[in-house]
Order: sequence, then C-alpha cells, then structure tokens
Amino acid sequence: MLHLIFAAAMLAPGNYTYNATMNGAKVASSQITVKSSSAGVEIDEKMNGSFQGAASSGSATYVLANDLSPQKYTATGTIGGDTVSDTATVNGDAATISSGQGGSLSFTLSPPATRFVIVDLGSFAGFMPLAAQMNAWNDPKATVLVPVYGIALSIEIAGNTAERPNGVPANDVAIAFGGHAPFTIWYDPSTYVPDEIDIPSQNVIVTRQR
Repeated sequence: MLHLIFAAAMLAPGNYTYNATMNGAKVASSQITVKSSSAGVEIDEKMNGSFQGAASSGSATYVLANDLSPQKYTATGTIGGDTVSDTATVNGDAATISSGQGGSLSFTLSPPATRFVIVDLGSFAGFMPLAAQMNAWNDPKATVLVPVYGIALSIEIAGNTAERPNGVPANDVAIAFGGHAPFTIWYDPSTYVPDEIDIPSQNVIVTRQR
C-alpha cells in the first residue's frame, strides 16, 4: 500500500498555468488543477486559444489510479470551429476511445508495450503526469491513446540530446520520448510537475507560467 501512496504523491497537487507557442506565437493557455485522494489522482483542465486562426476553448478531466494508471479521460469543447467530444477508458490491458470524429474503437495492449497513457490533441492534461508515470513504472514501453484521432501509437523513452532551454530551472531534469512526434519534458524532480515541453516537429513549446 505504501508504494501506491508514494506513486500518487509524486505528481504534486496544485494549480498550474501553461502557455503554448507555435513558431514563436502564443496559441493557447491552460489552467490545470491536480487533486489527489485515497482513490488516486484527478487532473482538471480549462483551455482556450486558437487553432488555424479560429478560436478554441474547452475542458478536460483525466482520472488516474493510485499507481498513476489511466482510468478515464473526457474532453469537450471547440477546436478550430469543430466541436470536440472525446472519451477514453482503460481497464488493465483493454482500452476504449470515442470521439465525435470517428465513433468508438477498442484497443488491447500488446507486447512490447506494458502500459497505456492518454495524450489528446488540444489538451495538456495527458502531458501533465507523463514524467511521474514513467518514473513510477520504471520507464516502460507504452501505447499512447489519442482520442480525438481515434488512434493508438507506440511511445517510449528516448535518449535526450536537447540543450537546456533558456528559462528552465537549473534543477530540472529532462525525459525525452521517441515515436511518431518526438518531444522532451523538462520537469521538477521533487514534484514531477513539467516546466517545459518541446515538440520540435510541430514547432510547439509549452511552458509553465511561474
């Protein structure tokens, strides 16, 4: 039981604000609330910004178990003029995702992946616990669910070659991910809260407002 409590405590509860830029221009802002309880962790998000020149806004809720395994994700809002209504549920090695774009789809975890994670387009909630999840699970290979697209992709830890960005605290450490769209998370090792996420292939940088 103690190891489960410790895993949940690795992502520090609190209120956080993140700003995203694309090609140097601000495109979005998210307000994140992380809450922990005996049942696990809940991440609530309110976001607003623009996508391809159109106003976007929405909300998301991401529920995790005590060991930080995903249980349920929901997101609603408008992205670039399109209505978004995404859900994902995970039960062990089985997952179901649903979106207004592609209906409902089921997935089964298969080797070499040993865990599911959820990262959705237009939402930061899925990125928030990734560093804590990878640490709690000893850096496994994972399958990432992307509800808005109705797809599942492989994701795994990659060697980090990025230089420390300007403004990232000196004590932050990096965790880099390979796969379809490589990215790097710089996070506080005492709280596992991300301070910056760099996605070079999209020219996107997400930074925590401090």
